[in-house]
Amino acid sequence: MEGQIFLKKGSLDSLSPQNLVDCAIGQYHNAGCNGGMMDNAFQYVIKNGIDTEKEYPYRGVDEKCQQKEHAHKFSKYVDIHPKEEDISKALSANGPIAAAMDASTLLFYSHGIVDHKSGCSDDANDLNHGILLVGYETQGVDDYWIVKNSWGTLWGEQGYFKLRRNINACGIKHVTSFPQI
Repeated sequence: MEGQIFLKKGSLDSLSPQNLVDCAIGQYHNAGCNGGMMDNAFQYVIKNGIDTEKEYPYRGVDEKCQQKEHAHKFSKYVDIHPKEEDISKALSANGPIAAAMDASTLLFYSHGIVDHKSGCSDDANDLNHGILLVGYETQGVDDYWIVKNSWGTLWGEQGYFKLRRNINACGIKHVTSFPQI
């Protein structure tokens, strides 16, 4: 969502994941810190908007929804066909892409490229965490996604990690989408 705002308005505002943790529950079928799907979160934001991180800081625990005056609204979201080539094209054309993955092995990540050898599943039934695909690169023979996580800058590589591309690592191709203003 931040990428869409930047592309449309030229300002880079950090949006509040805590706003979604606390508020995109119940009728939106998400479970706060226990997970959920970004399409459900997008539905919440389309209806209610979303606060900035400054207005609604991250706490990392489920709290009562404390909706404020929402600074940012979105009109719709677009689901991407589950092929990594299509995801790459959408990322190049539209900016950052929200994705679901199996994050069961990410807790102790510090550097390197995550793939199925890390122990994550590529099965769509094992998706348990939302992340943001912000780019992709090739390093030698290794193709990988550049991924922004939501666990803060002290985790991983300053809040980011690399995920092997073109092998459906950790189920990355199954659920991808992006919002539109």
